Amino acid sequence: MKKKRGKKVWTWLLLSVALGASELTIYRDAAVLKDRFADGFIGWTGPKVSATCANEEVTLLPTSRCPESLRLCKVRHRIDRLARQAQKAKMAKKSLQTLISHLRYDRLDSAALIKESERLAEGLSRFETQAQEASSRKAELQERFTQEVQSLQGYRATRPCAKEMTVRLPPGAITFKIRNIADITDKKSVDLTEAMAVINRSGIDIRADRMIFIYRRIARRLRPFRFAPWVVRDANSRPRIVAAKSAAVPVFAVERGLNQTIRKGPRRFEARSVTLPSTGEAVEVTLRHERIEAKYREVAYPWRSEEVYESVLFKPPYAVLNDRWRIVKDKETTAAEVYGLYEGERYRLFIGVDEDIRLRRDRLILKESENFFGNRIHKKDGYKITFTNQSHKKRDLHIVERIPVAVRSDVNVKLLSVQSDRPLRYRKGKEGRLDIDVTIPPRSSGYVTVLFEVDFDKKKRIFY
Repeated sequence: MKKKRGKKVWTWLLLSVALGASELTIYRDAAVLKDRFADGFIGWTGPKVSATCANEEVTLLPTSRCPESLRLCKVRHRIDRLARQAQKAKMAKKSLQTLISHLRYDRLDSAALIKESERLAEGLSRFETQAQEASSRKAELQERFTQEVQSLQGYRATRPCAKEMTVRLPPGAITFKIRNIADITDKKSVDLTEAMAVINRSGIDIRADRMIFIYRRIARRLRPFRFAPWVVRDANSRPRIVAAKSAAVPVFAVERGLNQTIRKGPRRFEARSVTLPSTGEAVEVTLRHERIEAKYREVAYPWRSEEVYESVLFKPPYAVLNDRWRIVKDKETTAAEVYGLYEGERYRLFIGVDEDIRLRRDRLILKESENFFGNRIHKKDGYKITFTNQSHKKRDLHIVERIPVAVRSDVNVKLLSVQSDRPLRYRKGKEGRLDIDVTIPPRSSGYVTVLFEVDFDKKKRIFY
């Protein structure tokens, strides 16, 4: 049923959209459509839509008339016909009931009375069934129609426009989601696909010769900041803090979730010959597709989790606008929604969990030492990471660990050692980060121990 309906949608769109260049621009909070509208009819857009012709505002008014060639117009007319059929059946039933109430049954014999009663009952039942079936089909069709449009009422321009009319659609009329797809082809590269899933509920079946997607908001509230001196005052004259009214608070809109210092790529995309029927169903438009070099390795974060993750590291050829990904291996989706993150200029994707490696982190219990003639305590601490490779292949494991970081000047932290029964390499980074690389032979185990020392004033207890 769904395939037939989709085929009808595309057929009617090809027949009903007027000729001429059309352009659709989609922002994060609105959409702008430039097109020629037959007979000035815009669509089932609702009252929040606005339109201009040659930069002059055009008034839109509700109307019950619409071009017969439009798919949505045919659906709207079918709903109206079903409503009339239901009303007609109800009126016929009511008329029959009125007729029955005026009949004189005293003039009929018993056989004729039974026969007449059966005929009238059959008529009442038939009209009742017709009314129920028409009402049910109408309710089902109207429910589906409601999910496809912004309003059950069509809107038309009050005057014709010789050129393309510009229609600004409100938030929610056309929505989109950025979809990232990583196709894991081999251990040296990855196929990246960036697509946009667009959902049209504007009440206009759109066939755009050119679609422009701009990843920013069209409506931003920006107010300038006024300079205010930083005054030194007496502590006793500190003013009482009063909650400011929302209207008085300066507003500077910032797109949350976007790291402006890392994501430097363009936020504008274009596509040609895009068809967006107003059905409420997603239409996927591919924005980019590239194959790039990648580095695969097993990564573990024992301080956070005992799982070992399969990851891929690459340098994105474009700005990643959404950190959610779909992972594909051998043409099959292995993970529908995974998250990635930037590591400097490179991007890491977690594509799975290696079930063949068992990992465990245990805290080491060490004693504190105190200077006899001093007021300092030197506390040695650490942990032990044990791992087991249950597979028949060796594993190159990258472990991300940490040691405490002092935020007070009277506390010092020093890394003492990183040791293992397997050959390893490690690097100490900023904020106490440790990057440890170790190779685990097939069907074998090993361990890594990390020792550090915390030096602090014995009069000031600490915790970490």
